[in-house]
This record gives sequence, C-alpha cells and structure tokens, in this order.
Amino acid sequence: MNRNYTKLFELPAETAEKEASVVIREGALLRDDNTDSVLARLLLQCTGEKPVKRVVVSIQALNRNGSAVGNREEAVWDCPEATETGETTGEIELMLPWTAHSFTAEIKEIAFAEMNDPEKDPEAGISETPAAESGEGDAPDQEEDNAAVSVSEKKPEEKEPEASEERTDGSADEKESIENTEETLPEEKEPADTEIDHAPAGEETETEPDETEEEEEWEEARFSWRKLIVIAIPTVLILSGLLAILFMLKITPDRNYRNASALFQAGKYEEAADAFDAMNGYKDSDAMAAEARNAKAYMDAVELLNEGKYDEAIEALRKLGSYQNSAARADEIQESLLAAAYSEAEALLGQSELFEAATAFYRIADYRDARERCFAVWSELTRQEKISAGIQSLMRLPDGTVKAAGENANGECDVADWENIIAVSAGSSAAVGLRADGTVVATGDNTEGQCDVENWKDIVAVSSGYWNTAGLKADGTVVLTGHPCDVSEWTEITQISTGIFHTVGLRKDSSVVAARAVDYTGQSHDYGQCNVETWGNITQVAVGMNFTVALCSNGTVVAAGDNTYGQCDVGEWTDIVAIDASGWHTVGLKADGTVLAVGLNENGECDVEEWTDIVAISTGNAHTLGLKADGTLVAVGNNRDGRCDVEDWRVG
Repeated sequence: MNRNYTKLFELPAETAEKEASVVIREGALLRDDNTDSVLARLLLQCTGEKPVKRVVVSIQALNRNGSAVGNREEAVWDCPEATETGETTGEIELMLPWTAHSFTAEIKEIAFAEMNDPEKDPEAGISETPAAESGEGDAPDQEEDNAAVSVSEKKPEEKEPEASEERTDGSADEKESIENTEETLPEEKEPADTEIDHAPAGEETETEPDETEEEEEWEEARFSWRKLIVIAIPTVLILSGLLAILFMLKITPDRNYRNASALFQAGKYEEAADAFDAMNGYKDSDAMAAEARNAKAYMDAVELLNEGKYDEAIEALRKLGSYQNSAARADEIQESLLAAAYSEAEALLGQSELFEAATAFYRIADYRDARERCFAVWSELTRQEKISAGIQSLMRLPDGTVKAAGENANGECDVADWENIIAVSAGSSAAVGLRADGTVVATGDNTEGQCDVENWKDIVAVSSGYWNTAGLKADGTVVLTGHPCDVSEWTEITQISTGIFHTVGLRKDSSVVAARAVDYTGQSHDYGQCNVETWGNITQVAVGMNFTVALCSNGTVVAAGDNTYGQCDVGEWTDIVAIDASGWHTVGLKADGTVLAVGLNENGECDVEEWTDIVAISTGNAHTLGLKADGTLVAVGNNRDGRCDVEDWRVG
C-alpha cells in the first residue's frame, strides 16, 4: 500500500490514555493520497507486568456529523516479545469507509500469555537390597543379593527402613530384589553369572533350588517387560495420531487463518481471498474471502478513477453495491461528471462551436435539459426545412402539423395525423417528417423500404430521395433505408442530402463526403457526382439527378456531375445564402431575397426571376416552392395533381 498519507483526524489524549495492561498511545485517521482510501492507524503499548499474547481493538468509523459509518470493525494485534526496557509496542492499521472523517477506538479483549511452572523431575533414588545374615554356604547367595540393585521412586511419606530391621530370610531378599528389578528394569537383562560352590559329598545343599527359583523370577520379569512394550507401542501410536489430528483440526487452521488475515491487512487482497477460500469454511473464512475480493474490486475502481477512466470506475463501483458505500459514491461521481460536461457544452455554444456543442449535449442527453438543448442547436445547424417539394408539396405549420398537396397515388400526402413535426422532406415516392423527440414518420411508396423509419431515434435531420431515406443522428453519424448506399462509416456530419443513386454529407470541418449506389442492373451511374473530395469551406449541400451542388462560405456555389441541362452552371453565382436541387434543375436564394435557377425548364420550374422577399426555397421533380417573409408560399412548374396549389398556405 502506498505510504503517502494525509492525516484527517487524531484521537484526543484523554481518549488515547487508559489505565490498563494495554493502552492506545496514539491514533490517527489517514487518507492515501494516491488511492483515496482511508485507514485508521493505532499505536499500542503493553504496560502491565503480565505478558500479553494478543489484543483485540474495536474501531467505529464516524462521518462528518459524528454518526456511525458502516459496521464496527475489529483488528487483532499479536504482541511481540518485550524489549530490553520491558516495553512492548506495535501498530494496527485498518481500512475504513472512504466517507470516514473520524473514529472511536477501544480495547475489547486482552489475552495473556500462559505462565506454567517449569516441570520438575520426580526425585529418584537407588536402594540396595539389605544383605542376608552371613553363614556358611551363603556366600554365593550373598554375592547375588548384593548384585541386585533396585531403582525406585521415593515418595515423601515413605521412610527408610531402620538399620535394626534386618531381613533373616535370604530367599525373601532375593525375591524382593527381583520384584524391584521388574518394576524399574529399563531393558531386558540376563541374570548375572554366579559361581556356586558345591557342598561336600553326602550333604544336602539348597543352591540348586535357589537357582531355579531365581531363573523363574527373571523369566517372569522379562515377560512383564514384553507385555509392557506390546501395550506401550500401540498406545504411543494412538497418542501420536490423536496429536496429529488435533494439529490438523486446530493448530494448522488457526495458523493459516492468521496468515490470511495478515495478507488482508497488508492489502494483498487477491492472495488473501485465495488463502481464505482454501480454508473450506473455517471460522468466517468464506465471509473474509468475499470481503477481500470486494476490497480488491474497490481498490481497482479507485485506480480507474485516478487514471481518468470514469465510466469504467463508475460501473465497477456500482457492481460493489453497498460495500464502502460504493454505489452512492458512483452516483456522486456521475453527477459531478455530468455537471462538468453540461458546463463544457454551454461554453462551446457560447463560442459558436455549434456542432461541438450539439454533440456535447447529446452525450449527456438524459441530464437536465441537455436533450432539448441538443436538438435546438441541431435545428440551427441543419436548416430544418419548413417547406419541401418532391412529387408533392409539404409545409410544416407552427403547431407541428403538416399540410400536403400533389400526387397521392401511394399515400405520399397522407400526413393529416402527423404531430410534433419540426422538419419535413418530400421525395419522389414518399414523404418524411422529423418529430421533436428525434423519431421519424414516413408515408408513401415503400417498395424499396424507404419508409422503414419507425425504429429510428435521436435523428436531427432527414432527407427523402427517390427510393431511399437518409437520417442524420445527433452523434454526427448517418442512417439510410431503401435503395442501398453505404454511409456506415461517416462521422461528424452536420447536413445530408440524398437522391436516386447517391447521397452527400457535409462534415463539421466544412468538407464534403459522397457515396454512390448502383441500380438494379448493377450499373453505378457514375457522372462524377461524387467528385467532391477537394471541396472546402462548404456551408450547405444539395443533390439532384446524378449531380451535386454546394454553397461556399463566401456566397459562391460549386457543382459536380451530370450537366446535360445546364443544372451545374452555377460558377458565376454570388451572394447566395441557400441552395437546393432536385430532378434536373438547381435553385439559389440570394441575400436580397431574390432567386436564381438553372437547368431543365420544360415545366417552368426555373421561372423564379420575379420572386422577391423569399426566405426559403425547395425544388421538386418538376416544380419549385418559395417561402416569403410574410409566411405565404409561391410555386412554379408542373401543377399536375395540384402540387402548386399553395397560394392559400401560410406558415404563421
């Protein structure tokens, strides 16, 4: 564990000093400057005369208000041997919840070392068997009697025999000597060879009977020792087994538990968890293993915080739940990060960094009003259209409803039930509406799946082409449905426009990207409409039939692709503030409210030279719409099915 600490709290002197065999000399609450973890450190000292073996200290963490935080914890101090001065001191460290600001500590239990008297050997003595009265023919027996030595344990109440009490029966002396030898003989011995004098011929002698009796007594002694050994060996083995079982059941698990606890206290949580797991439920080892793993996960989460990996740290803390108030801390960190991100988004908006501000609000869409702020900025970025011309004419009203006029063979004008619409786009086969909540509705021909938009969300702009529909998401990416066109890798897009065989996107750095599709026969219809990689300083893009036009920041216009009808002849345009293209013609709105148009004009779709006070324009397949400053609409071009019958419409 890192030892760079900041002291948060110190036990008062009156709390630290207590009259007892063990006292708390010092106590402090420390915060690790690197890991942000909190621990209590206590200095203990043995002051009594009796040697102390183990001390249990109870510690309760307190919060800023002095209320208890978490459970009361216990720490164990295994006391070392006393120093030369007779004093024994040592430290205890215990991890506390990170919300701890102080703590209380008390000595809960003191275990004293055992003090046993040294074992004393029983007093032992050697006594000789008294000699028999001397007499003729008794010399051999006397030598054997003197050779018989008995070692016996003396008891305090036993007295030495008086000198006057002499044994008169030599055979009795021999028997007593043999019995004493039977009790104390450490190993089998052969009776000492004794030289026997033969009695004169014709006289009876008692020597032979005495020798026979002595041999029988020695044989009996040897049998007794054999019997004792037969009994003693199994007994010793059984006792050894019992001691081994006791060691396995008690001593070894206790030692392993202490070792695992030491690993835990040292912050080696993974090793501690493995050690506790190996104890198979001994004491509270299962709970301690779980505690060690939680402690390791908590320290890992703190490390992620220190590395700035906030999302990972928050997820890790939430998985810990109530441990060390981890879930609550995750919420605090999340709130702090969201507040900082919100302030950053506002700062970007203040610096007119619209795309950065919009995407910054989007990243915290669920925080406060960030979603609404995101869509408001995107509205300014994408020029969300109030009017749109395609095979029909569409107009968004201030109340979020939509009006439609024109061809309705496939339901392209079935928009009466649309609500909360903020932008519309009319295509050659469908009509698309963008709702304020970022969802999309579509109606019309769905042969190619161009109306399959019901699952879209977080959309900030839409564009309906011939057989496809494109949607710009709030994160700057693009989705597309219908006739295939690969836009999956586009990023940082701020505007989109789609046609029949290609789609174009404007990036936040004012460059342009384009993707081309193929028709049903596999032809790509390459007219150069996607040759836009060199364009820069672009503020708006628009797509027609196999051609692309773009508005530059200086008010000029560039174009690429099919120019069969002069639809790309925009090189001399100036002071342009908005453009649009569809079919085979291009329209430009000038800063003075007048309109320019080039391209195919067989239906009068380019007859816009008399328009004035125009604030928005839109081109259809064969007609053009203009929104005047007073909220009314004007239209020129093919009026088949009434698509130009908009003179009674008012935006607001």
